[in-house]
Amino acid sequence: AERAPHGESHDELRVLGPPNVHRSGRYRQGGSHSPWRRQRQRATRVLATSLSAGRMTQNDPALVDELGRLHDAYEQALAANDIEALTAFFWDSPHVVRYGVAEQLYGADELRAYRQGHAPPFTDRRIVRREISVFGSTFASIMSEIDMLIGGARRSSRQSQSWVLMPALGWRIVSAHVSA
Repeated sequence: AERAPHGESHDELRVLGPPNVHRSGRYRQGGSHSPWRRQRQRATRVLATSLSAGRMTQNDPALVDELGRLHDAYEQALAANDIEALTAFFWDSPHVVRYGVAEQLYGADELRAYRQGHAPPFTDRRIVRREISVFGSTFASIMSEIDMLIGGARRSSRQSQSWVLMPALGWRIVSAHVSA
């Protein structure tokens, strides 16, 4: 039987550090025998086993529908430049992160200030493809391909959002990334 590292059980799926970074924070050479690589592979197996054994639901249709409606409402608020609504979709925390095409925003205060100072540059924005993945009942990712008109030119972009169901608040975006 394979031993779990540092006394962990194999049933436990924990957050793993980045590859090639030792627990001390120093960079180290990796390779196929790197402990981080083995831990990532083990975590992947544990997650796959959990999903197939029914311990974690994936893509509950009711949650996929709910998140689809929320994402549609987010898109409507974005098109209308409804700053109050847009701000409410995001987690009100110093730990929320949003990477835009030309900005990196850390924390709800930076996000709020950005929204107040920048109107969306696009017109005729539409979702070309959207993939919603829900893990359990409290975490989801929404990935979108977007077609829009900016300054009369047709452009494509991509958007990724991580959503978490917050107690007493409902679903909130905890991180987002937009790229052109």
